[in-house]
Amino acid sequence: MANLIITIISIALVAVAALMGAYYGGTAFLEGQAKSRATTILSQAEQIAAAWRLWSVDRGGTIYLTDKNWSAASGGGTSDDLVPNYLSDLPKTSWLTQVSSYGFWLPAKWQALSISGGQSLVDDNNALFLGATTADYAQALSICRKFIQIVSGTEADPVNRTTTPWRQPADCVFIDGNANGTLDSNDFITFVYKVH
Repeated sequence: MANLIITIISIALVAVAALMGAYYGGTAFLEGQAKSRATTILSQAEQIAAAWRLWSVDRGGTIYLTDKNWSAASGGGTSDDLVPNYLSDLPKTSWLTQVSSYGFWLPAKWQALSISGGQSLVDDNNALFLGATTADYAQALSICRKFIQIVSGTEADPVNRTTTPWRQPADCVFIDGNANGTLDSNDFITFVYKVH
């Protein structure tokens, strides 16, 4: 009888350990995946920024790209300025989907904007943008928080891109999709990288 009780307790303990492992292991996996994707996004932005800087040096310091709307149909989704001389291709982020409400926001591709001097809002030019949709909201928000943690040292929610000054050269912000002034699942998560 004692052996039966010990066996039942052992089975119960193994089951509890398995459930805890699945729960905590799954959370760690998802957090690791979000951090990995945030690192990928930052790396892509740094690659494009480096190519943009080289392009600028070769043109006497001008920073105005002639083909900056990389996701537009007219641009074919590439940058004639940077590809193929400075990049073999624009980096792509296949696990985010298109922001259809904003014609130039294709999350698989980056968007560049040229300088319009003197402003300090996240919405200003001279930055690289990568947008994510509400379809990816939970995943994009998780990646966004990890992105902010990587670039600032503290995990935080994104800020509104049109009302908030830059927090750092790279940031994750949101477009207020339903104009209610708060971060929610109707908003678009956007990764930005200021090119200096």
